Amino acid sequence: MRSMVRAAAVAAAFSVVAVAGVAPASALVCKQHSHTASSSGKFEGLTAVKARAAWRYEVQQHEGVSWTLWRLAKFKTTKCSKAGTGGSWTCVSRARPCKTGS
Repeated sequence: MRSMVRAAAVAAAFSVVAVAGVAPASALVCKQHSHTASSSGKFEGLTAVKARAAWRYEVQQHEGVSWTLWRLAKFKTTKCSKAGTGGSWTCVSRARPCKTGS
């Protein structure tokens, strides 16, 4: 019985230390407006990647480097279309930039 009480006390103490030691997750702060960028190319997948890179560059120029992470952005879209048979792909990336912190 004593060992069960001791084990419960140790477990409770560990839980308090574990919870107290965890830092709160940083809040996500997002801009109220979206940025849009596009790219054209021969291959759809590569052109989509280039459009997202162009989005990051656009955001960096207007908002700063801390806002350029596509994975943190909200309302992300990348839409691609092909101009005719054998034509080039055009992809447009649009998202609202976000960053962690205050």
